[in-house]
Amino acid sequence: MRNLSVLNTLRGFKIRLNGPALTELSRQISAAAGAERILITGERGTEKEAAARQIACLSAPDDLPPEETCLVRYLKNPEELEDISFLNAALGRYAVFGDCAFWRGAVQQKLKLLLINNQLDVKFIFLTSARLRPLVLSGGFDEELYRLMLGREIYLPALSERENFADICQELLEEIRRQYALTARSFAPETLIALSKRPWPGNIVQLKAAIYALAARAKTELISQP
Repeated sequence: MRNLSVLNTLRGFKIRLNGPALTELSRQISAAAGAERILITGERGTEKEAAARQIACLSAPDDLPPEETCLVRYLKNPEELEDISFLNAALGRYAVFGDCAFWRGAVQQKLKLLLINNQLDVKFIFLTSARLRPLVLSGGFDEELYRLMLGREIYLPALSERENFADICQELLEEIRRQYALTARSFAPETLIALSKRPWPGNIVQLKAAIYALAARAKTELISQP
């Protein structure tokens, strides 16, 4: 049986939460593992794909490498759903579809038929950065497809809802420093304060890009510019 705390240290599987919030999310992920259909919601850049990978990994045989436990596809055109080889490659595993908030009507109809007629041993995880229920009520998302997607639902909190902002910044800086062999190792207190006061609509992804830009410009081990 795979360990969630170990998975949460792997690149592509990391979800930056701590304390009770991480405990609750881990409980939801463990409970969802193995479900036929799972909907993961949260704003852009909140590490929904990492949550999907954790779920898939918990459900897979222990001898299957973590990075091979699910297949991820971001659908744009209905023709992509006619390529059955994608689902054949996902047999016995999870097929992850995102971001479903941006699916056009033709994609929605194709996917609905796929789910209704699915005869393959494939489980599905759907990612969305929008609240689908209001879209359903306004006619922007197919109600039957929405109901077909709902099995278990997991919510990833926005960066503004996470209490460990300074820890997240330091962790992202460490990842960036190792990946790009940069000099910067820490933040001046005023830099962290300035970062914490900014809006981050792109959440973790946007914050990481901003920290990379700061670290790339830093001349010393301390990032002192806001």
